Amino acid sequence: MVSCGLNGVGRFGLHFLRYWLEHGESCGITIDYLNDPKLDLSELGNILESDAYLNFSKYDLVLHDTFISLTRGGFEHRIQFSNEPTELIPWIGLPDLFLECSGAIAQDYEQLLALATNNTKRVIVSQTSWVADQTIIFGFNHETLHENSRVISYGSCTVNAFVPLASWVNDRFGVSGAEVNIIHNVPRYQLERYRTPKRRFCTLEKSGPRLLDFIAYDNFRVNYTLIPYTGPSSINVRFQIREKGIEANFFFDELNQALEVGPLKSLYGCCAADSGPDGVKFSRYSAEFIRDESVSNNTGLHLYGYFDNENSCNRFFDLVNFICEAM
Repeated sequence: MVSCGLNGVGRFGLHFLRYWLEHGESCGITIDYLNDPKLDLSELGNILESDAYLNFSKYDLVLHDTFISLTRGGFEHRIQFSNEPTELIPWIGLPDLFLECSGAIAQDYEQLLALATNNTKRVIVSQTSWVADQTIIFGFNHETLHENSRVISYGSCTVNAFVPLASWVNDRFGVSGAEVNIIHNVPRYQLERYRTPKRRFCTLEKSGPRLLDFIAYDNFRVNYTLIPYTGPSSINVRFQIREKGIEANFFFDELNQALEVGPLKSLYGCCAADSGPDGVKFSRYSAEFIRDESVSNNTGLHLYGYFDNENSCNRFFDLVNFICEAM
């Protein structure tokens, strides 16, 4: 088993912790260390006991002086906990992998690299990091992982929702441009700050052309809007297709084949009709697209879907496990 330390127990970190607790028996990692620069042990305990969305209630939680104990079915997870600034974390250099989920130092390469010391082989950042040695998107370019890359970015929820799909569409049909419209949620604790929709820059707009050689800044656009809503987000994509006359039904037949046995297996979902965003809560997919709502016409191929952005920790989890296997 590969030992991991997780820094930052915000929404992403909590989702990752929950995902690991649910799937830990089938993976090669253990979370042995937690740190949060803002939460002390009592505050973290309150969150774990009261978070209705993530629901840790199936685990018996006990807080000790320096660690937390989570037990289910007679099996106990003991995780050392600290509440220190990142540079003062007492377990730096102890785990095999450092999972940086605090959101505070993603653009500080020197501080990130300093965490890969002694026993710690790599730092994996749970957001877009422009300074990382590599951005590795599981299901797209994970096999290009360099042995000497010490700081790895997993991209973002939107990058994972778009990039592998776009790569497949280009390989199969040819893409000459794309437009992505994201209607993005906000965490419940930030709801009071967002009384009205707010347009924001999306890291996908910069990451897309960096990762995909058929996408450029002059043929790619991302419209990204935060709204005062806490459920899963929506993603609408328009691909300009070089191959003309592609019918939507034919496209989805080809897509389903790629989802079942092809390069997109386990990455995306496809449903016949729109049942609303709640259906993708805790989905294992990076995004789920709606067949009946998607169309192909003379302006391109239009796909409509949803993604549980907070639960994109599932691709982070896949990436961490892949890196463990490569160690």
